[in-house]
Amino acid sequence: MRALAMGFLLLVVAALGVSLVQHYRQRNAIDAPIFADLQRIEFEHRSGRLAGPIFLLGAGAAGDVIGLPSEDPRYPNAWLAADKTLPDGAAYLVPRNAGLAAPCASVQRLLSALTEARPVSPVVREFVSRHCVH
Repeated sequence: MRALAMGFLLLVVAALGVSLVQHYRQRNAIDAPIFADLQRIEFEHRSGRLAGPIFLLGAGAAGDVIGLPSEDPRYPNAWLAADKTLPDGAAYLVPRNAGLAAPCASVQRLLSALTEARPVSPVVREFVSRHCVH
């Protein structure tokens, strides 16, 4: 009886493990093209720091992208998918822990201009507004 219970427990743990791996693979399949486009853009603009926030139209799977100067000398700019968010509600951001160095006034001007022209996720609006430099 004890061997049967241990076998059942092992089967349940294995099934749970397979389910988690499948979920992880599915999520990565959705997120990977967006992060790949943001990383490509970051690499293409790594040689210099942006003077202020910019907006790129239709950057592949990432869609429209907002670029902002960052505080990191290795990665002088941060890039966000403007109208997409991760399944957990966070913004798509590359590099992931970038400290933004864009003045709030210029960020607000960009967001105001985009309100009428292009959709920007409320999560992204809040993120850039909260992390800009006062």
